Amino acid sequence: AGGGPRAVGLAAEANQGPGPCILKLYEDTGLEDVKLNDVIEVVGVFSRSLSLSEGPGLGTEEEQEAHNPPESQVPRLHVICGRKVSPWDAFLGRPELSWDALRPQAEALRQGMLQVLAESLGGDELAAHYLLLQMVSRVHARHDPIVLGRHVLNLSKMTPGAAAAVAKLFEGLFPHSRHLGLTLQALNTARMAPAKDYSVNRLLPGQLQMAAGTPVLLDETVLEAGKLGERGVKNVAALKKAMTEQKYDLDFQYYQVAMECDLGFTVASTGRSFLPCDTQLPLHATREVSAAPLERMSAPDLALLRAWLGHARRAQHSISEQVSKQIQQDLIQRRQRTPSLGDVDFNRWLTLARFLSVVNGEAELSWGTWEAMHSMEQRREERLRVA
Repeated sequence: AGGGPRAVGLAAEANQGPGPCILKLYEDTGLEDVKLNDVIEVVGVFSRSLSLSEGPGLGTEEEQEAHNPPESQVPRLHVICGRKVSPWDAFLGRPELSWDALRPQAEALRQGMLQVLAESLGGDELAAHYLLLQMVSRVHARHDPIVLGRHVLNLSKMTPGAAAAVAKLFEGLFPHSRHLGLTLQALNTARMAPAKDYSVNRLLPGQLQMAAGTPVLLDETVLEAGKLGERGVKNVAALKKAMTEQKYDLDFQYYQVAMECDLGFTVASTGRSFLPCDTQLPLHATREVSAAPLERMSAPDLALLRAWLGHARRAQHSISEQVSKQIQQDLIQRRQRTPSLGDVDFNRWLTLARFLSVVNGEAELSWGTWEAMHSMEQRREERLRVA
């Protein structure tokens, strides 16, 4: 086999990790229920022959190259045992980064995180608060068609430099992140959702194929005027579905298979985004944005900040019956004052209040946090009116 682009297959095209590797799974490895986008930890035997060719196999030459490329280009890992994990597990498993170790300095770490975010956003403290809420967002329940915990933040009045600074933050704070520059060329040529290539009998990867919990920055600041082709239209539709339903369709040409995801979408745009966003906030920078606040931190301090974020994302949260009744009464009063308010607004408020409660270290949503969320919303709405 020659070793063309199909030989490096999935990992090379998705541009993830140091290089592709084929895992050989056997019975009783503990990974019988593994599925697409799962993160796994394995123990196995690594094999990499220097031979440029493999023995004859079944199927066409293209299929053989795609499924059984030379070990010299794509090594093998014969799995002995394994388990599904979170991308945060190895990092948060260190004793010095446990929640018990971090608890005494949790408030200082929260303030430190807000300071880092504000520095990357040109001193905009309100935008820093909303971005932090977005960074702890995650799907925690699904009641079709409602996905609880789903939220998309649109930071408008952004520049390419400000978008790059946010992408740099995600890269430095999360185990995995993705920065998708939505240029016209990228929309018309990339593949957002995985698709089956029947010529090699393989599912080709898509840009949306990511581990649960991955933050995604959709960068519209690089978008230029032009026309979307057929693939571009499909890509935008796939993005919209992932943002609103937290799922996308695997394209098998003759039929589609829905795949659930859990991706934290943040959209950076100059004006209002053309994509479906839940909360829009125009950036109000009072100084130059900084793309390197994390680089100036010591390794131990950065580890503490990352650990605080990881534990916040994992925190269990609830709403007491008393506070739930107070919120219901408040929603009734707000609807009486503003009849145009609907369930979409109420669900968004409840989602933001949950995020703010988690960030504040609360196990249960307090009435004070509900009011603080509305104070943030009032400032946001005032900024939108001015903008």
